[in-house]
Amino acid sequence: MQSRRSAGQRGSDAVEASATGDSTARVGIILSSFAGGEDHFGGTKFETLPEPRPANAELSAAQVRDMTLRAIELGTSAQGGLPRLISRDHDVVILADRDADPMVVSAVLSVVNGRNPHKVTLVSAMKAPPDGVTVVNPATAESMRMPAPGIFSRRNIEYSVPVAVLHCDRLISVAPLRVAAGRPSLSIDNFRAIAKPVTPATVGTNDLVAIDAFGFHVAEYAVVGGTMAFVNGKPIRHNVVAASPSPVAADSIGASLLGLKSTAVPLLQMARKRGFGDPDPDVIWMRGNEIDEAKLKPVGI
Repeated sequence: MQSRRSAGQRGSDAVEASATGDSTARVGIILSSFAGGEDHFGGTKFETLPEPRPANAELSAAQVRDMTLRAIELGTSAQGGLPRLISRDHDVVILADRDADPMVVSAVLSVVNGRNPHKVTLVSAMKAPPDGVTVVNPATAESMRMPAPGIFSRRNIEYSVPVAVLHCDRLISVAPLRVAAGRPSLSIDNFRAIAKPVTPATVGTNDLVAIDAFGFHVAEYAVVGGTMAFVNGKPIRHNVVAASPSPVAADSIGASLLGLKSTAVPLLQMARKRGFGDPDPDVIWMRGNEIDEAKLKPVGI
């Protein structure tokens, strides 16, 4: 199981990897069955999970934690991974989708708490959030009203955005793998829950709202996946986690894991246009499992 920068990389592109690696988004992709491997560039050895299990097997909290922590370990940048992003004086927000896997959120929380930040807040409408963290429901949170930032944002639309999100030092977006009617809903789409359009009555598509909202505080880290994928509202057990300091890269891989071409996902193309990152898998450094072996293969996506 070798990791590679991209499925499409060939020839001279591989020679250039060492020169371009510092600026390349790295995404850790880990199935619950991960049996170790080697980084395609640099030869770093990846150890097997402590208790590998089939991708459709029921997992314990410890097994989900191991899978998530390994994805985070491999999902880094040249400056370091998730732990490196957090300092003692930071206020950290974990933005978790309502369907996020609680065990994945707990694992992310353990990494954050291990850095002893000043404050940690979980902004989420999860039915069963992890214990030991302040939880803020985005629907009832103290909010501020303002237009979305950025030169490409729609200046005639105002949003109500939680103060916790606007004022935090670091934001981590956690979402399940989910797709409905061909539209994936991943870490960037998460932001639709925290930025409520208030003017005018007609605000455009979900993609426009999501990308406007993402601009209020671009996530410093993203984790997608868990023990369930949601396809047209149906939960399907599929144990995989992808993690990256680039939410666009994480969502690109998430779309690929759902069997979709990330370059054809409108939200990801909007993210590229606004300068949030490149969703092209050919410029993403994948580490851990390969896309083909980690991909969900249900009928009807």
